[in-house]
Amino acid sequence: MSDWTLMKQLPKAFEAASQLPPGVFSAIATRIEDAIADGSREHLIEMQDQLSGLLKLYASRSGDEVIGALQGSASPDSAAATAYALGQINFAQLLTAQAGTRRVEAAFAMLVEDHGDIVRMLLSRNMTGLELAEATGFRPETVSRKLKVMREAGISDYYREGTSLYNFLTPAAKALAPDLQSADEPRHGGVAVRRAIVSRQSSLQLHMRHALTFAPNPPSETASARVGL
Repeated sequence: MSDWTLMKQLPKAFEAASQLPPGVFSAIATRIEDAIADGSREHLIEMQDQLSGLLKLYASRSGDEVIGALQGSASPDSAAATAYALGQINFAQLLTAQAGTRRVEAAFAMLVEDHGDIVRMLLSRNMTGLELAEATGFRPETVSRKLKVMREAGISDYYREGTSLYNFLTPAAKALAPDLQSADEPRHGGVAVRRAIVSRQSSLQLHMRHALTFAPNPPSETASARVGL
């Protein structure tokens, strides 16, 4: 966090605060959000010091009216005081908007991952609900419920061809789909895991398809009778 190059470059690249491009404030808002999410008090204090230094530097390059607005001593009706207040509101709105957008993106990615079995199938080709049920091992009604959630989240949609409804991934979901684990390396339990286990098991040699044990076989009924058990 200490090596915040942006804080060092700004005073050299822009003489006055009014020359700073909008992208600078967006970058600062992102950095603040990351620091808050990190949960480190030390990082937040360090960032506060760096921003305070930048503010003082640009304030020293400004006129008395601007400094008065920063200190709260300027007339509330002055242009500088109005601009300062609007700037604070605008930055708060920017920080909130960026944080909200990133939360939505994270939630969307999580939904794509949660429906990974179906997403992987649709990544290869458009499929009907019955085709998806056969390919994933889910019951048709389960697939139908999952598809409803996916459509509402913007992960998939469908089109009609004759009497069949074909499901397909939206561009946003397609962009995330390649990051999902392959079907041969399932991470969650359920049908996908059982299907992968059966597939792997069927490829083994016959003597390896059952669990090995070193426990002795239980004595037969006749053997037990012979020794009086």
